[in-house]
Amino acid sequence: MKSFPASDLKARLGDMFMAAAREPVQITKRGKEAYVLMSEEQYRRFVAMEDAVWAEKARAAAQGGFLGVEETERTLNELVSAKSG
Repeated sequence: MKSFPASDLKARLGDMFMAAAREPVQITKRGKEAYVLMSEEQYRRFVAMEDAVWAEKARAAAQGGFLGVEETERTLNELVSAKSG
């Protein structure tokens, strides 16, 4: 993934759009990951994949019984950790 500092946003927007057409582009702020710029097609695929994961989890929960509060918290924390890692 390409990375650009937010301070370059105005001057290099064209470069960022060109890069984002190929792959997501990371935008940093004060040296830390802050934003991701991606094409509409990539975003729609990401949302579709996320929706599919949640739909499958809902089907599994309906078939096997619903999760309790503690298991729900653990599962959500695992998902957040997996996405950020």
